[in-house]
Amino acid sequence: GGIPNVVPDNLFNPSSSGWGDVCVIVPWEIYYRTGDKKILEDFIKRETGIILIMTKEQLLHIISQGETQSVEFKTSFNDEAIISLVAFSNAKGGAVYVGVANDGIIKAVALGKETIATWINDIKNKTVPTIIPDVEMVDIDGNTVVELSVAEYPIKPVAFKGRYYR
Repeated sequence: GGIPNVVPDNLFNPSSSGWGDVCVIVPWEIYYRTGDKKILEDFIKRETGIILIMTKEQLLHIISQGETQSVEFKTSFNDEAIISLVAFSNAKGGAVYVGVANDGIIKAVALGKETIATWINDIKNKTVPTIIPDVEMVDIDGNTVVELSVAEYPIKPVAFKGRYYR
């Protein structure tokens, strides 16, 4: 029982995604054989955009470092958050932390059932080429902070409502 050396045949099973199956099987098999959870964490974060849970300690460390060329704090999600993501996409990548004031004070953010999906759609609809950030959430003493992160975009420039930011 090793990793198959062929792409799954989806001719007889149209519901199979073929290469998509391989993209899930291979990282899982590597994790299963090595026990290295980082393999799965990296795969999930980089390839799928699935929401992950950041640890409280990781977030507090980032906040303690303050804003940088790749870290922005926003008390709420708005066009300014999208502009920061566009600028990060046009540079070396970065993250916007929604629910944190510029001085590092956690202000929290109220999240409804569709809040994150609405934010992602807003970002997708207002950027060209479309950027889709990774999303992570952390709870600190009952306050939720949301991280929206992007890598450097390979095709530049990325625009927000027809304007470019860096």
